[in-house]
Amino acid sequence: MNLCSWAVALCILAYAHPPLKTLNGRGVAFVSSRKSPVKHATAWDGMGGRNYRGARVGHESSTRFRVRSAPLVQDRATGRKSLPNHTSPGAGVFELQKRLNKRIVDCKRPNEVIQIADDNLNILNHINVITSLHRIAKLDRNFFRNLQLHDIASERLRNKTSIYFDIDPMEDMNIQPPQRKGLNRLLKKAEENVEYYDCRGISSVLWTYASLEYQLNTKFKESLEGALRRTAKGFNSQGVSNSLWALAKLSHRVDDDLMDSLVDRSADLRMQWTPQCVSNTLWAIATFASIGYTPPPDYVSMAEKELVEKIKFFKPQELSITMWSLGKLQHQPTAALWTSVEKRLQASASYLKPQELSNILWAFARLGHLPSEHLQNLMLMQASRRIEMFRPQAIGNSVWAMAKLHLSPDDNLLDKIQKNTIANIEGFNMQNLHNTLWAFAVFAAKDKPSDAFMKATYQRVFKAARHLRPADIANHLWSCAVLEKKPPEQVLRVLEYRALNFVQKFTPHELANIFWGMGVLSHRPTGAFMSSFEDTLTNIVHSFTTYEMSSVVVGYGKLAWTPSNSVLKALERQVISNIQEYHAPNLVSLLWAFAKFTRNLYNLDEMLIRLQDRAEDLMETFTVHEIACIFYSFAKLSRSPTFAVLKQSQEHMLRTEKFSSFDISNLLWSFAKLKQHPDPRLLAKLESKALTSYKTFSPQGIANSLWAFVTLNHQPSKELTKAFQDQSMQMIDSFNAQEVSNILWALANTEKKQVLNRLVMSLHRRATAVDTFTSQEATTILWSFLKLSVQVQGVLLNTLKKARKDDASPLA
Repeated sequence: MNLCSWAVALCILAYAHPPLKTLNGRGVAFVSSRKSPVKHATAWDGMGGRNYRGARVGHESSTRFRVRSAPLVQDRATGRKSLPNHTSPGAGVFELQKRLNKRIVDCKRPNEVIQIADDNLNILNHINVITSLHRIAKLDRNFFRNLQLHDIASERLRNKTSIYFDIDPMEDMNIQPPQRKGLNRLLKKAEENVEYYDCRGISSVLWTYASLEYQLNTKFKESLEGALRRTAKGFNSQGVSNSLWALAKLSHRVDDDLMDSLVDRSADLRMQWTPQCVSNTLWAIATFASIGYTPPPDYVSMAEKELVEKIKFFKPQELSITMWSLGKLQHQPTAALWTSVEKRLQASASYLKPQELSNILWAFARLGHLPSEHLQNLMLMQASRRIEMFRPQAIGNSVWAMAKLHLSPDDNLLDKIQKNTIANIEGFNMQNLHNTLWAFAVFAAKDKPSDAFMKATYQRVFKAARHLRPADIANHLWSCAVLEKKPPEQVLRVLEYRALNFVQKFTPHELANIFWGMGVLSHRPTGAFMSSFEDTLTNIVHSFTTYEMSSVVVGYGKLAWTPSNSVLKALERQVISNIQEYHAPNLVSLLWAFAKFTRNLYNLDEMLIRLQDRAEDLMETFTVHEIACIFYSFAKLSRSPTFAVLKQSQEHMLRTEKFSSFDISNLLWSFAKLKQHPDPRLLAKLESKALTSYKTFSPQGIANSLWAFVTLNHQPSKELTKAFQDQSMQMIDSFNAQEVSNILWALANTEKKQVLNRLVMSLHRRATAVDTFTSQEATTILWSFLKLSVQVQGVLLNTLKKARKDDASPLA
């Protein structure tokens, strides 16, 4: 047969051959170009060699590829089939990969994606792998988390049932998700193909892992970092934004050089920025800044300008993330930005979701910007409407921001916050819980939290004590002290124990708040805590502000705990070196506290002289209450104020009309104790104010006032004497030994016709009930009853004699 005959025969055979089918994985489609009359063919669908009907391979009127087959190689270990190494995939495999990509994109469930990818694992190229992972993330961001929860439940069931069965229950009960192994193989394939990823592939893989919250292993991290370095200059704006966002979401800190390269690339593409790019990039930079990264100085300003220019295109979520990022970076925006942001928020306030509202409030508070009154009302109204939808973190941040900005939430909103907190108390971490508690302490003057709220807080703190941070301990003690809510003793002991572990890590502010809180709550710490506390205090006291200094000293005073000499020396040095920084409240607190605990253990004359001089400079700024505390402190320290202080303070008080019963009694007692006779006009004014407010006097206030009038040789009016005696009758059971002694001594030195006999007899009964007296008190009571012609008998006489047994006084 000649050559022409052979050619004709081959053509006839080729045309007459039925369409080649690759059934059951027997071959892989290779191509030759020709027209085919076959409208439909059965081709390999990539699902383990099954037939795929419906793909149009050829048509009479169109030019299509005709398929040829080549044998697949079967892996003995896995049973899977793949192309032999010597076989070039050709255009047919590329077509299959394109079809696979389309089928993956068309999937509606993550399990379908995993099934397709796993059945065609050896045919997948890097684009198919990226598409598969990206599609899983798009379909269900909680997919990996749900698998992990399933694994935990399965393991618990395995452990429980293995006790009763000899077989593996997982095998028979089908508890393990069938996709687990396929998913692991897909992830491994993703790691193996890193070298083929371009810019888009890298950003997609990073975005997928971050969206699924699936941590990268060390080798994969290093490979992706290398790929990022290789392709950093080729990213578009969206790619840079997604990559930075993903790295931050995964908490994967790359070195500063790579970060700078990505940020610089983002800056170069400023004209391509979208609102989402701005928000995601700033969020990532802010997140990395909290762990040590310093962004280029001009980048944030550039992003701020972009925000002003495109503010109307920002969605509420993008705007809230951007503002949160600026707050985290502590970047102070310009007035133009604040104006644009407030205008945008006023237009979209009703669309803000709970987390978005929380982020914006937090950013305003962090940056110290008080929004307009109209915007305040809009945000508070939106918070009140949606507070039930707030997560614990959103509640903590929002209420903290409201307190920080001194907003005025109504009682209804505060009640809703309390109810939401109680209902979701187990979801609060320690920071969110103590932010909420701190805010209620700031709002204490408006509305104190309920007992149910405080009880839930105590229980949560006690249960999660091991998670307490230094700031949480300080905030808890300070807030409870401000709210006048003393925690149970076991909670206080847990807080003290945790504080002892952190004592070297506290900031000066935290240390001051802890000790002040303990003092106000009357919680006396252990010797071990005080020893560690004083060692730390001595080392860091030089960095204390005036507020921190006065808080620590007040804590000592409240606890009646005298500091060691080394602490006193350190305190004195710090006070003297910063004396000009002290203003009225801190100066008063300092004097009051030193008066409480100083017992001649250390010579404080120089410091007291400086404090007195500073008080003279600030006299015009003091309130009556502060002047009364200063005089009380001088009296306790047995230190007479200077003539200038006496003169200025009395002139100031003569011009003031607001006196409390506490201030009146303290002033009278201090003048008497210091043997300083006040201006007669001031004394008459104090007497007049005492008469109008006598019902608010405490037993100590009445006793001290009457004692002071007598000591100053000033006979109070009959009306005031009678008013005090009537008030004493109503509170007779509240008098302690010293108060009984003082009031009896005052009555004994008052004209007898003004003394109420029934009060004297009531004091006799009260003195009988008090079984402990000092020697001086016993002597004073005996002398007073003798002066009042009252016979002391029975139990009281024996008690007073017993108290005086060591007294050398000849008084009978």
